[in-house]
Amino acid sequence: MTIHKVEYLLLFSVLKDGEFLKNVASDWRLCHTEVAAASDRLFQNGDILVLLTTKEGVRTPDVVLTLSQIKAALDGKLNMGYYLSPQGGARWEALCCPDWNWFYQQSTSYERRESYIICSRI
Repeated sequence: MTIHKVEYLLLFSVLKDGEFLKNVASDWRLCHTEVAAASDRLFQNGDILVLLTTKEGVRTPDVVLTLSQIKAALDGKLNMGYYLSPQGGARWEALCCPDWNWFYQQSTSYERRESYIICSRI
């Protein structure tokens, strides 16, 4: 399986914590156009999702962003953190073949009543 470099960086960057698209662009010194195109492909393929938070604090999970919303997020105009969907996690796992013995952090979501491992030592 092959993957576009920026798509891989987007998947990799979100492994340890929820991430913001604008941080990925600046952390990896990528242009917004590259990140927008790669993010759009990942959203449309169902590999990443977003937790949107309004100014009033209302949170909406599992949102698929449009290209214009992605560009707004890259410009810091949209408050959101993206995360891997189960499909995106499976795609990352198929690419990287992680040793699950190295996973060390777990998280509990009380809102969704879920507990899951979100980090690995890579």
